[in-house]
Amino acid sequence: MFDDVKKTDLFRKNYLIYCIFFLVILLIYGESLFYSFNWDDFSLFKNNERLYSNGLLSSIKLYFFSSDFIWYRPLYLLSFYFDYQIHRFNPIILRLENILIFYLISVFLFKFIYILTKHRKLSFLTTICFIIMPINTETVCFISGRDSALSLLFFLISIFLFYKSFANISTNKLIFYSNIFFLLSMLCKENGVCTLGWVLSLIFFYSKNKKRDLLYFTGYIITFLIYIILRYNSFISPVSSGQQLLLGENGLSQLITIPSLILNYLKIILFPLNLNIFYDFPSHSFNFDVNFFIGFIIILFSIFLLCSLKNPLIKFSICTFYISLAPFMHIINIHHYMTNRWANMATISIVIMIIFLLNKLFKNRYFFRIFFTILLIFYLNISIQQTKIWKDDLTLFSYAIKKNSNFISGFFNLGNIYFNKKEYIESEKFYKKCLELNPCYQPAITNLGYIYLHKKQYNQAYDYFQNSQKISENIYAKHGIKILKKHLNEINKEIN
Repeated sequence: MFDDVKKTDLFRKNYLIYCIFFLVILLIYGESLFYSFNWDDFSLFKNNERLYSNGLLSSIKLYFFSSDFIWYRPLYLLSFYFDYQIHRFNPIILRLENILIFYLISVFLFKFIYILTKHRKLSFLTTICFIIMPINTETVCFISGRDSALSLLFFLISIFLFYKSFANISTNKLIFYSNIFFLLSMLCKENGVCTLGWVLSLIFFYSKNKKRDLLYFTGYIITFLIYIILRYNSFISPVSSGQQLLLGENGLSQLITIPSLILNYLKIILFPLNLNIFYDFPSHSFNFDVNFFIGFIIILFSIFLLCSLKNPLIKFSICTFYISLAPFMHIINIHHYMTNRWANMATISIVIMIIFLLNKLFKNRYFFRIFFTILLIFYLNISIQQTKIWKDDLTLFSYAIKKNSNFISGFFNLGNIYFNKKEYIESEKFYKKCLELNPCYQPAITNLGYIYLHKKQYNQAYDYFQNSQKISENIYAKHGIKILKKHLNEINKEIN
């Protein structure tokens, strides 16, 4: 079906294909242009303008060489620096930038798959399938998720240039530029390091001169070492120096969660009916449940396919799927264990397999078109609905706790939203829900003190502030007690 020699005018003209990509992206994400800020947007840049108000050279020094950050994403921060200097964080422009970055991702994904397969229709359908995947909505709609989008864009350009070097006279030039974009990808987000695995997979499955290309691969190792040197200060940062980088204290139990983790990522990519911004995941437990065994069978089946199949595209897709998830398989000791943005790169591998397998299963064009149309409508509808939940924090966190009743941060953020609206009864309800989930959740305890302070129930306010202080010293509880004493002094003066 895909290896037809004849091509329609539509598929001869790449610019028409690129226009279709843009229209589909606009259909899904156009409404998000008019949404407000969400979630971490406030702490990262909206309420943190001091991070972006210095001179350019001072900012570059801060982003690239400071030890003040727990993560190292200088190019990502630099992009927000220019946003602040040009338009002072206008949300419409910020969201438009995210949409345009995602559009460029789709263009370079199409270009990469096309030079890989030499089939324009396969490349077009694969890219359309990637665009409509609901797993991508968080990356596009969440302004702070730009790090994932930028890293993915530079990664695609890097592997595109590398594969192009296989049959090009200007090989050295292409390899050099590919390494530059590899470095840029890592400077946006750490999972850009997966480029190494994708490059090796391209060499193993597609290179006709493996000895030469493996020699070129040493350049990528050097680029990676340059990246490690650049981020040296982040390793010795006071906020991260106490952390164990690999595996952590419960290394074996973390590794045992890998099969369940793979299954869960496959679920949210292929069956995105329960997408959320937070997932419960057992990070340190020897839990040999159904998910573990299904995930383990999937891994064994993947190994079987790699050993038995001859088609390089499927073998390449399987390898790169696992490579893309490798940084998030608990081998590296990171704080969170599942999030939609981490699956963007792995989704590319999945959609390549989907389209290829559909082509094999439905040799008849009629059945293929019917099935693909059903798939397109299914994912497109979910993506449009997922975009709507990013309208504002109230919509986002209300949806999040509906999908996951253990999302304590979601209840806390809803409490804050109603607190800022001075709707203290609603706010109190959400803070107390936090304490049902975790009786020692200090932020909720402290904020309950402020609620009772506003309600002039001073004894209860004092009790909550004191309980917060017992957990650990914090300036917010201290400040609350200070305000409380001031109110009590004023009351005493009036009585006297």
